[in-house]
Formats: sequence, structure tokens, C-alpha cells
Amino acid sequence: MRKSLLLVLLSFTAVSLATAQPVQIRMETPRPVPRPHMSTQVSITDGEGDPYLGLREENIRLTLNGNPVEPNDMYTVFADSARLGVVFVVDRSGSVGKASLRRVRKAIRYLSASFSPHDQVGLLTFDSDIQVPAPVGTPRETFRRRVDVIREGSDTALYDALQRATEMLNDTRADRRALIVFSDGQDTRSALTKSEVERTLQEAGRPVYTLGVGKKVDAGLLRKFASITNGEYVGDVNRSSLASLYRQLVRPLQGLQYVLQFPFEGNPLQAMHELQVEVRYQGRPYRAATLFSDELVPVQGGR
Repeated sequence: MRKSLLLVLLSFTAVSLATAQPVQIRMETPRPVPRPHMSTQVSITDGEGDPYLGLREENIRLTLNGNPVEPNDMYTVFADSARLGVVFVVDRSGSVGKASLRRVRKAIRYLSASFSPHDQVGLLTFDSDIQVPAPVGTPRETFRRRVDVIREGSDTALYDALQRATEMLNDTRADRRALIVFSDGQDTRSALTKSEVERTLQEAGRPVYTLGVGKKVDAGLLRKFASITNGEYVGDVNRSSLASLYRQLVRPLQGLQYVLQFPFEGNPLQAMHELQVEVRYQGRPYRAATLFSDELVPVQGGR
């Protein structure tokens, strides 16, 4: 004999507890995922109805029956089931330097943590040679491991790397595709010219987001690559620029929601459970709550 979790749904949305405020929160009733976990989806909009983009784990808190509970997974989904397809392009040439590469590795982990498991990510690194440690669609844990081992190289083949990354992006079937490029904008070894790669990027029609890394950054070149593709040059690698990049990346997609997965064992002696979410937006807390019940039902084993 084994037991399964039967979830009784009591309501589909939660009314924000912070009434008459510019931020509105709607939370779906939790549903079971592979035990011992539950999952809920939260949408957060401001007074204009625009979604709260770039929510981080440090700005959200869950409580279950009045007790804090740590989400063990958090990512975004969209109402139209749109998927992201992103290739991270990392300049690991000697002119970028080890210290900047540490920041780049941290930035990629920070950005990719918000992506849905359905999104497709890839990694291309380059110095004088181009390598693809993680093709587009690489499982997320493998992708993170490949990011962690990026190391400093020698010369720079930036233009050739952008050509190859564009080809990688064209192979994806994602609804929203983009390149995210970490580089100092220097090129010393490419076979392609700057005008040739600019033409490639324009013809591909995919936004390029560029971030300057290294001691001597050619911001003009990186800004040009971004502007001709309707992307954005977001400057130096810091929390503010990464948040801006994420907002620009997902803004065309509709119905953004945050999926929060949390541990839940169930309690047959407690008929009702309350899940509350608190979100900090511009330094102020906003809350929403939903009720649900669970019932542990014995299920006879199959023949």
C-alpha cells in the first residue's frame, strides 16, 4: 500500500492584503509536484498593470501556516507559453582578465537563475579560438558547471565569435531569442571584418545585449552592436545593469509569472493550510495569501 497526495483546490487566486496600493499580487492555489514539494505561481503588477520584472529570491518570502519556508526553486513563465532562447557569449581573452571573468561567471549564474526550465540557453566562449562548452538546450545544471570553469585565454576573435553565436541562436525554436555578450570590444584575430559581422547581426534580426568587461572597454563598438539589433548596451557588470538587461529581454513577452516551488509534507490532522507570499517592491512589503487543504488517501498498489 502506498499513499498519494490529493489536493483539494479551494480558490484560484489570492487578493492582495495590501489594498489600495500600487502593487497588486495574485497567487494561484498551490498544486502538487513530485513529493515532497508543492508549487504556486505568482503574478505581480504595478499601478499601471505592468509586471514586476527581475524579482530576486532575496526580495520574496514565503510562510506556510505562519512559519517561514524557503523556496527551493524559482523561475519565470509567461501566459502565452513563450520560451526564451539565449546564447551567452563570453570574451575570455587576456585583455579581459581573471577578475572580470569571475564577475562574468557570477553574472551569468545570476541571470540564468530566473529562466524557466523550458527556456533554452547556450554558452560560447572565445579568445583566439571559439569554443562551445554548452550548446543551446544544454540541461541547466550542466550549463552552470560549464560556466563555472570558464578560464582566461589569449588573443581575441570577437567578430568570428559573434558570427558563430548568431548561427547557434538561429538553430533554436524559442519565441524570444537574443545574444548576451560580455566583452571588452577588442578584436585581434578574427577572419571577419567589423562591417561583415554588423551585416550578419542585422540580417539575423535578434537583439544583442552587450556588457563591457575588462580594463579597457570599447563602449562605442559594443553600443553599436546593440543599437543596430534593437538590443541594449547595458554597461558594466553590476546588479543594476543585470536587472536592466533582464527587463529588456523579457519585456515583449506577456503575462509574466513567477513559479515558486517549496517543500510540503502534508498534515492529515490539519484540515486547512495558508500560504502567504511577501514581496518587497521599491523597499516596501506587499503580501497575498491563499488557502488550500490536503488529504492523504491510501491507494491500493497495482497488480
